[in-house]
Amino acid sequence: MKKALFILGKRKLIWTVVMVVGVMFPLLAASYYIPAAGVAGDAAKMLTYTSEGEGFAFSYPQNWTLRTEKDYSGGEVLENVTFVSPDKKAHGSVQVIKISGSVPEYVLEFQKSMAQGYDSLHFRQEKTGSKQGYVLTYSRGRGEARQKAIEYFFQNGEKVYRFSFVYPETRQEQYSRLVGEMAESLAFEEMGDRSQETGDSSSGIDN
Repeated sequence: MKKALFILGKRKLIWTVVMVVGVMFPLLAASYYIPAAGVAGDAAKMLTYTSEGEGFAFSYPQNWTLRTEKDYSGGEVLENVTFVSPDKKAHGSVQVIKISGSVPEYVLEFQKSMAQGYDSLHFRQEKTGSKQGYVLTYSRGRGEARQKAIEYFFQNGEKVYRFSFVYPETRQEQYSRLVGEMAESLAFEEMGDRSQETGDSSSGIDN
C-alpha cells in the first residue's frame, strides 16, 4: 500500500511540473520577445484634460503628471494647469489669464519681469491649427543645462489662453513635435474679434 501511494504521489508531481512549465514558459518567452511598450502600455498615448470652469481642453501624454490650480477671486490668472514629464526634464502649463490690453502689450510687460540670463527671444503672430495667436520663444543656460521655452498665446476678448512648454535644448528633436501637437490640441470657446489683431508683434521683442 505504501508503494502504491508513493507511485501516485510521483505521478502527481510529474503532472504538476508539466502544468507549471506549460504555463510559465509562454509567459517567460513573451517577456523576452514582446516590446516593452506592448507590456507596459503605449507611453505615447494622449489623454485629455477638460476644464469645466474656463471651457478649455488639451491633450497630454498619459504618463505625465498634471496639477490644477483654480482661482476665481478676480486675479489675473483664472486657472493654471501644470504638467511634468516622468523624468522631470520637461514641464509646462496651460493658463487662462485675464488682461485688459493686447497680447503684444502683455508680452512686452512680461519681458521686463523676466529673470536675467534669457536670450534668443523671438515673438511672432502665427496660426496654430485653426487658431490665430502669437508665439514667444526663448532660451536660457549653457551646454547640457541649456533649456528652450516656447509659449503660445490665444486671445478671446479679455481672456488669453497661454500654453507654455520648457525642455532641454539637447532634446529638441524629441520634444518639438510633442509641443506642436499639444498646442494644436488646445481647444476653447470661439474667440472674439480681438484674436485677429495684427499689431507690430516684433517691436521690442526679438533679440
